[in-house]
Amino acid sequence: MVFGSSRPGALFPGSRQGTTVCASGRSCYAFPELLSSKFPELLSSKFPELLSSKFQMMRDALRTGFEWTQQSARLMRTLAPAGFLCDWQELDNKIESFRLFQYADRELKLPEGHPPANQILSRPAPGERFHSIWVTEGAGHMAGLASSVAVKGLLTDGDAAFIPETSLVPLHAGMGTAFAEKLFQGLTPNPSRSEIDSTVRRFVDTCAANCRPGWEDATMEPLGLVVRCLYPNLLGPVSAAMEALDHRLRVLFWHGVGRGLYFVPSNFAPLSGARKRMMRSAMEETTNFEDRRNVLAGLVWAVTLVNLCHPDIARSLMEICQELKLRDEFTNGVISALMAWRHMAPEDSQYTEAYVRPRLDGDGLVWNQWVTAPCREALDDIFPGLKLRNKIPALYTYRTQGELARLTIGDRNPGECAA
Repeated sequence: MVFGSSRPGALFPGSRQGTTVCASGRSCYAFPELLSSKFPELLSSKFPELLSSKFQMMRDALRTGFEWTQQSARLMRTLAPAGFLCDWQELDNKIESFRLFQYADRELKLPEGHPPANQILSRPAPGERFHSIWVTEGAGHMAGLASSVAVKGLLTDGDAAFIPETSLVPLHAGMGTAFAEKLFQGLTPNPSRSEIDSTVRRFVDTCAANCRPGWEDATMEPLGLVVRCLYPNLLGPVSAAMEALDHRLRVLFWHGVGRGLYFVPSNFAPLSGARKRMMRSAMEETTNFEDRRNVLAGLVWAVTLVNLCHPDIARSLMEICQELKLRDEFTNGVISALMAWRHMAPEDSQYTEAYVRPRLDGDGLVWNQWVTAPCREALDDIFPGLKLRNKIPALYTYRTQGELARLTIGDRNPGECAA
């Protein structure tokens, strides 16, 4: 999913890395234009302090500000011509997903103080499923922040072993993001190559020690999101460190970079022409073809999932990708987001219907080729096999539909019964 980081959601310019920082260490979604840079930098290692009454007052004020911004976007959507200055619906969707993620503790009605990880994970997210996934991701992130980086079995031991499968996508994303933030905040201002390599290795080990079997990729991919949003000067060294461990990890990293791009300050407010600038900028993130393909697919994934209820936003992005000749990256991002959604909400047909139903209007031919046909195949033929073989985390890297289909006919997982 989009899935990001940062609690309580206040991001500020001017970190020691020369990047945007979160007031608490949960910092992937970016609202620097909305917030003052005078707040102190509070890192996630001080998690208990962040739940003090004074800090909660600040969080409440920020939450009110987000809600006012949302209401303003909704008012402008009704009063202003479509596309006037900004895509108000997209802005509303971004703030909504961000708000639910950042204030998951309020949505879950957790007690004040510093609840332990097991208490955080034991609370089911309330509300309609599309809204609850952001709360669930926030819960995963809170649980990661509340735990030591030496923790083991966060999603496998005790009651966590019985968390429903439909929560695994957002929980792993939130947990992986928290681990990345906690480990990377300990870097020196100008970290050496060996320091970066050691931190990356520790991150990979921590993720592997806490994820469900087979879900390593879903936990490690958010590292790209964290580095792109908080430490963009370290993109090259971290990519090299991931490559040194395993080429697969490098690919995951750049997919996470793409998802993070949707929430960097320059892309946050969907102003007129912003989508094209966003895609062009994403194409320049790296010169490596495979890395760039994953960046673009990850970015489209984020746009699709955050705006799932409003397919016209994906349609607008499709027109831009058609102009930029990015059909494969666009289609992979869309079908991957929809299959992730199917895993989170297996009974839903309300939101997926618009993506699998042929369109007969002006650009219907392109939509049907780029979206309708691939989405039907993905949801009907590919997704069941990925789920059966515990391969859902394969959606976190760019793959052709043929490559995804081949994953559905591999060896059975341990314990899987023969037909």
